[in-house]
Amino acid sequence: CRSVTIFVSLLLLAANGLLHAEPGADDLAVAARAAEAGGRREEAKQLCEALLQKNPNAHDVRVFLGLLHARDRHWDAARAELRLVLKAKADHRDARLGLIDVEIGAGEPHEALTESERGLALSPRDPDLLLRKARALDKLRYSKEALQIAREAQREGADPVASRRLIGRLEPLALANKIGIDLQHEWFDKGREPWREAS
Repeated sequence: CRSVTIFVSLLLLAANGLLHAEPGADDLAVAARAAEAGGRREEAKQLCEALLQKNPNAHDVRVFLGLLHARDRHWDAARAELRLVLKAKADHRDARLGLIDVEIGAGEPHEALTESERGLALSPRDPDLLLRKARALDKLRYSKEALQIAREAQREGADPVASRRLIGRLEPLALANKIGIDLQHEWFDKGREPWREAS
């Protein structure tokens, strides 16, 4: 599943950051990472919460916790943690990417699009943000716009496999929409009245 793969990738990035960002908490950080890697997500969550009790401003820990909630499809809990990070640090890239993925996973593409655009306002050429914006547009069935943004993401260096896969799926949809629109224009340009033609 694509959303699971995305969350796993972000978890790995967040876990790597966990080991270097919180001085004096190395043992808990290592234990949290090991617990997640071993599939013991509840234990990993508890360890993250223990770290956050020591330092509520440990942003990488909070992102990691949010992504753990997301893996369990606990969307509200995931949103809460990630939004706390973004409230304190609007340019925290992993938190923004994680929140977009949460909104897509939760079936909220409008929110995902909004978060993508907020991130792109700070980093207009970020390939991962562009790719997520394309996914949100795709979920909203804006195939043509999604294809344009996906191609831009590819040019900016987005993950080649993910971008090719998305572009390959969007191209026939965008073409089908264009053909449908062209046929409609031709129909009405010739002065036809569809309710009479159909009778």
